[in-house]
Amino acid sequence: YLAESVAQVDRLAAMVNDVLRSGSVAEQAVRQEKRLRIDKLLAEVVEDYMLLAKTRGMTFTVNTEPTTIRANRDMMRHVISNLVSNAVRHGDAGSVIKLTCDQHELAIENACKPLTKQQLQHVFDPFYRSSDGTKQHADSSGIGLYTVKMLLDAKGLDYEFAPVKHGVRFTVEFTVNAD
Repeated sequence: YLAESVAQVDRLAAMVNDVLRSGSVAEQAVRQEKRLRIDKLLAEVVEDYMLLAKTRGMTFTVNTEPTTIRANRDMMRHVISNLVSNAVRHGDAGSVIKLTCDQHELAIENACKPLTKQQLQHVFDPFYRSSDGTKQHADSSGIGLYTVKMLLDAKGLDYEFAPVKHGVRFTVEFTVNAD
């Protein structure tokens, strides 16, 4: 019982830290902007998740063009890391995660169990987690996409999370403005 209580306290502490970080990170999202090669950052993040993807039998296909935007590197790394992490953790085992980046958008697509209308309406709500009862969702704090939303809103970037045939696709649109 004690071990389970300690684990629960650790999970709650992590959620509180995520909330605190999401507020302060969002405030800094438009500060410290520099020229950023978003395609190179995407490649770095994919490399970070290769081992985890491999343990689930997943692979990545990456199709990028050299793309420079003006953004806060830490903010964009947090956004991309969260999206790639979600694709690996919640995607179908053995599937391919597709990542594309060009001068107009960044997109991450993965195969997964279809999301219901209700799930799609709540994916950006803080602490929302799918109620399908899988361990994948039980280990989630439910704050990741909320933080992504806050960061992208603070930066003024348009984004969309939408179902596609056999999965979901998260798209971030941006204007190339590296000056």
